[in-house]
Amino acid sequence: MVGQAFAALLRDEPDIRLIGLATSVEVALTRVGQDRPDVVLLDQRLSDGTGLDAAREIRERWPATQCIMVTAVKDPDLVSSALEAGCSSFVPKDSDASELLRAVRAAASGDSYLSGEVLSLLSHAAPRPPAPFELSRRERQVLQLTADGASVEDIARQLYLSAHTVRNHLRHAMARVGVHTKLEAVVAAARAGVIRLGEPGD
Repeated sequence: MVGQAFAALLRDEPDIRLIGLATSVEVALTRVGQDRPDVVLLDQRLSDGTGLDAAREIRERWPATQCIMVTAVKDPDLVSSALEAGCSSFVPKDSDASELLRAVRAAASGDSYLSGEVLSLLSHAAPRPPAPFELSRRERQVLQLTADGASVEDIARQLYLSAHTVRNHLRHAMARVGVHTKLEAVVAAARAGVIRLGEPGD
């Protein structure tokens, strides 16, 4: 029922084309392999596995496909694990429809999105030993603004940089940390105490 409701929401958007629905990891992976969608919405609780299982396999086999975790489970460690598994966004099922659509559009453009609520959840995830890495001052600034919910364009305006330069700083930070997405870099930098997580303005 929830899947059908999301499907109806997405079908109403002129710039989004819904390819199909799947109720298991096996079917989802088959469909992704056949249709190569730009974005996949995943629930954590599936009939034959978890959304984390599916996200990891999708990132490994079809890295161009972006995954978004959409679940009723508001667990800080799940948010952290979803980002580490390669999800570009995490959207609680009780979020406004605008939050889901914003996450889908961000993922389709190769970007990521976390609401203030999810960033607050993420700030309470259990600490894990950080890997050693060093970031430049500018890379720390860019990651902090990303953690505060700013887009690449917002960061460019605030730091008086071009969007291209901001993206380069994000790529360099991801390479230094050894991750594949900017949200993974944000999580790693927060665990290392380099930046803070929480709702913007905290």
